[in-house]
Amino acid sequence: MGRKFVFSALVFDAESGELTRNGFNLRVPDQAARILTILLERPGQVVTREDMRRSLWPAGEFVDYDHSINNSISQLRDVLRDDSRTPRFIETIPKRGYRFLADVRIVPDPTNDPNPALERGEESRTDRLVETPAEQHSRWRWKWLPTVAGVVMVLGIVAFVINRKAPLTHRQDTYIGIAPFEVSGDDAEQLAESFRLDLTDAVSQLPAVQVRAAHSFPKGKRDDAGIPGLARNLQIDTLLFGKFTVQGDDCLLQFELVRGRDAIHLASLQYRGTKSELAAIRDKAQRDIFTRLALAPSTERPARGNTENPRAYEAYLRARYHLSQWTDESVTKSMSEFESAIAEDHAFAKAYSGMASAHFVLAEHEAAPKPESYRQAKELAAKAIALDPSVAEAHAMLGQIALNQDWNFSLAEKELRRAVELEPNQAIYHLWFSVLLCVQNRFEESLQQIDLAHSADSFWPPVYMTEIFLAGAARQYERSIDAGKKLTALMPDWSLAYDQLGLTLWYAGRQDEAIDSWRKMAMLEKDTARVKLEDRGREAFRRGGVPAYAQVRIEAAKSGTHWAHAENDFDLAEWYFYAGSREQALQALEAKVARHEPGALQIAINPSYEDLHQDPRFLALLTRIGITLPRAYPKPLLNVSLR
Repeated sequence: MGRKFVFSALVFDAESGELTRNGFNLRVPDQAARILTILLERPGQVVTREDMRRSLWPAGEFVDYDHSINNSISQLRDVLRDDSRTPRFIETIPKRGYRFLADVRIVPDPTNDPNPALERGEESRTDRLVETPAEQHSRWRWKWLPTVAGVVMVLGIVAFVINRKAPLTHRQDTYIGIAPFEVSGDDAEQLAESFRLDLTDAVSQLPAVQVRAAHSFPKGKRDDAGIPGLARNLQIDTLLFGKFTVQGDDCLLQFELVRGRDAIHLASLQYRGTKSELAAIRDKAQRDIFTRLALAPSTERPARGNTENPRAYEAYLRARYHLSQWTDESVTKSMSEFESAIAEDHAFAKAYSGMASAHFVLAEHEAAPKPESYRQAKELAAKAIALDPSVAEAHAMLGQIALNQDWNFSLAEKELRRAVELEPNQAIYHLWFSVLLCVQNRFEESLQQIDLAHSADSFWPPVYMTEIFLAGAARQYERSIDAGKKLTALMPDWSLAYDQLGLTLWYAGRQDEAIDSWRKMAMLEKDTARVKLEDRGREAFRRGGVPAYAQVRIEAAKSGTHWAHAENDFDLAEWYFYAGSREQALQALEAKVARHEPGALQIAINPSYEDLHQDPRFLALLTRIGITLPRAYPKPLLNVSLR
């Protein structure tokens, strides 16, 4: 029977190579798992690179083992969410090797103790998380927007703590989740959610605190009886619940810290102040949360990209609220508020990065001229970084523009990787990075980023939406379909979830189920024309297979009807190919690349075009884009000749 190594909140089975955190499986590549075993067998000792080479390649065969070991260590750090500069697990010993830092226990019988560190209440160590962004409901064209809030100012404020009970004992790291606040009063809704995400950013910068699950809390009233189960599902130790009340210019904020495993009350915090004092309230709450969690002595860290101007901060909160609404009108309003914040404080880095995000959204929505909007977004993001290089949102914006507009993969990777490093538990940055890796055929790394996103925000729908796309692109259809089913169970009334599920079912060769899923989408949207279209398509499919269904889609695309989701569902290049019209498919692809459409980035990994992989015209398109074909794929499950 294999050994299980327990360290922090993780359990590693050396025999199976399985790694779990709080009962959740983490994907570890085979060689990385072997290296982890070597390190865990010798905790606290230096394991030289030569030791690793002898263990991994005992026969002495020629292997570029330096590169291989470096890559595996990097993969392990990603999975463990460890920072090479301030490691908690794997320390690099320059010119020698590596040392595993955390305490390690060996459990001889894994069947009797699935997660001893958790069951016995031992220390749990993880990495750093900041507030999560608002998102655009994304599909295969990966359009999201990060909204990151975090600023600092000093103002006088009345604050006091009441009813402190059951103080936490000291521990190295603590997971905390900040639930959406109950709100009351005019402007409360606008200010409360932006303030919550800003407080998330501030608390995440405390030493030994990891904030997660900003988008994963269930809607509705607080359920005290369900807190332990909720804490387990979200993988958090402590929950912060809050009430945000506004009367005129006065604000009352009431918070309660609750221990996750048993719903025991830990502390109550209450703050009063004007709207202009909200930044000071945030800073005081940051300090008080640190104190109440009884963590290691240290000073709190002010939120990055800060401002000390109360008017700038209030405008910034309003801007974040408008940006989170995702309509063109609301995004335009957010730009006006961001401008007000910048006018009040010309050094307010987060206001510049938020403004960059607003321009990016308008470009992606095609609500403003793309070249000019992208240009302004670049300039604003660069300004934010010049003021504060640690503002992750600005790096993420530069990365997304480099990918979507410039097709500059090296710059996109540099900036998105930096965003992930700065905000390692920010799910949206993992999603964006995963898509970049995917279009470069780096499927294993891409799916690792999705696993990290799941850990950061367990029930955030965009993570599942992206996983459907990525797993399908990697031809892991079972995982892709499973993610789709989880998403539709999580959000049964979200029509786009059924659209995305339909796509992966289609690519997996399950056309009848795909048509059912698209029909369900249309019914949820009360789109009778689309329902009738899918009914006609089903009849055609049963008569003539894939080509006949494709012909129905082609005719619909050319009918002049304004179809919802036309960009994704009525892509003529795909349907021409399925209909057997190879020449027309190639012409449509050439037009797509000539127009510099973001969807062109996916053609190398799109299952629709596998039979074109040897076609010189197709290969020429890939060269123009700067991408290559995957080296290997499982045998395609769908062929256009199917009937």
